[in-house]
Amino acid sequence: MLNLLLILPLLAQATPQDPPQLFRDLSLDEALAAASKERKMVLLDAMTSWCSPCRQMDLTTWRDPELVPWLSERAVCIKLDMDEHGDIRRRLEVRGYPTLIAFRGGVTFDRVLGYKSAAQIRSWIEGLEEGKTDVRRLLERVEAFRDMRIEDVGFEDRRSVAEGLLEHGEDETAGAEFLWLWDNIPHHAPNLAAWRWDVLPGELGLLDHHGVACGKEHLVPDRTQGFVSIVDPVPWEGHELVGGDFGALLGPVRGQVGFEDVGHEAFGVDGLAGGHHVPNL
Repeated sequence: MLNLLLILPLLAQATPQDPPQLFRDLSLDEALAAASKERKMVLLDAMTSWCSPCRQMDLTTWRDPELVPWLSERAVCIKLDMDEHGDIRRRLEVRGYPTLIAFRGGVTFDRVLGYKSAAQIRSWIEGLEEGKTDVRRLLERVEAFRDMRIEDVGFEDRRSVAEGLLEHGEDETAGAEFLWLWDNIPHHAPNLAAWRWDVLPGELGLLDHHGVACGKEHLVPDRTQGFVSIVDPVPWEGHELVGGDFGALLGPVRGQVGFEDVGHEAFGVDGLAGGHHVPNL
């Protein structure tokens, strides 16, 4: 019994502890004052209690054992619930969650939207230390991609860059990147096939809604019939894929028709190829 009592404190000491606390219990004004004194930037996590990506970051990114001490050395980090700080939400024009806002010299310098991994946060902060905003960093990544052989391209990375550009309103560049992914995923990144059919059409549909023509391919709204067409004259040899809401089209249709490989691209049979119309779904 005595031996057990001696061992228990040792077991308690060996229990894994929570990672170091990243976020300070400060208001935004207090954080800006602390950052000025410590010569750091401020990183604001503008979140809500009901935001699923916010909770996911709490369980992953903000607990990363390498990121937490690294980021703490560079930034005064605070987390504010925008449902409780409506004045800050309106002043900073926060429209989605999580929105991560970086302040330098007491003013906003850059922001990113949505879930970010520890690696993405580190890359963003490193860019800020060099004076680069996130959108500038992403545009430089696009230029680097275009100089690479396709065998050297990280498709997951290129997808992340395209999504980031869309968040920043760089619609034309994002559209060109999305269409590059659409063309090349079937032959070079089959692991992304589900994302290509289920998510990518929605991104292209959003660009169409904004009236963006992406390079040689165009999303063309047919206002007379209520269809949205994607026309790609080069790889599809003039075929049209036509449907109601292009973002919602392929999911329901995919379960009703087959797909056949016709060379460059996979076309749906029974009306998806050759410019045939598919009813609004």
